[in-house]
Amino acid sequence: SNSGPLGVLAAAEKEARSGTEPFAPNDVRLLELFGVQVTVALEYVRLTHESLERERLRREIEVAAAIQSHLHPQELPEFSGFRIAVSSSSSLQVAGDTYDVLLRNDSLIATVTDVSGKGVGAGLIAAGVHAGVRLIADDTSELAELAKTVNSYLSGATADNRFATFAMARINSDGTLRAVNAGHLPVFIRRIDGTVEEINSSGLPLGILEMARYEDEEARLEPGDLLFLYTDGITEAEDPQDEEFGIDRLRDLVSGLEGASADEACEKILAEVEAHIEGASMQDDATLLVVERLRDKDRQASE
Repeated sequence: SNSGPLGVLAAAEKEARSGTEPFAPNDVRLLELFGVQVTVALEYVRLTHESLERERLRREIEVAAAIQSHLHPQELPEFSGFRIAVSSSSSLQVAGDTYDVLLRNDSLIATVTDVSGKGVGAGLIAAGVHAGVRLIADDTSELAELAKTVNSYLSGATADNRFATFAMARINSDGTLRAVNAGHLPVFIRRIDGTVEEINSSGLPLGILEMARYEDEEARLEPGDLLFLYTDGITEAEDPQDEEFGIDRLRDLVSGLEGASADEACEKILAEVEAHIEGASMQDDATLLVVERLRDKDRQASE
């Protein structure tokens, strides 16, 4: 068959009245026709099994995608004085990106994770990081220690070629924040005057080295400031000439978002990325999460 030999049909002796005799050409032809019929039947069985297996895998992937989508907040939490916007898209049914926004101990926690690779394997690791953060966040306020704990778990639970970049910020109601960056892209803080500050990586991505250490940084969001967490699906989006959107272009775009709300900032960046790729499909998972500290007039309007 097209897939290779399926077996051997052997004929040793032909019975005759006198005992045995050689096979005639017609006998050989009949045997060949029988072999063709057997091949067709075996190929049909093989293709049927493959079709059933593909259907089973398709259903399992759909279930995995549905489970993953429910890990994300179904509704963004309300945190007085702040506004949140988020967008996340997957290049496959199951994403290697994940994000979370939750309230813990009178503070807002925002995380973005990007697992190497794509598909179900990456999605499982992303779900593990997601669950780990939610479990540990109640027990520690030290983000560096949280990153260290999750890293220790992943280092023993994943293959050598799997890792996850991770960024997390814990924001208090007065605007003070602490952030940790584990091998991730810079976290941007856009000040109201257009300057952009960065919180850069302080350690390896999660899952590479069990003994890795991390440091968290302290900053403060003033009224009108914006915090940006994102994955490389944004910065590595390519135009038809294979030019990436790039971190510099994103930084300049963020700087130019004068007076933009979290929703407007998110929409503007995604629109610019779409324009850059000129209608092509995204080649990687892409997540963008924006936290805005409201100005007094906006805060009063929202209340």
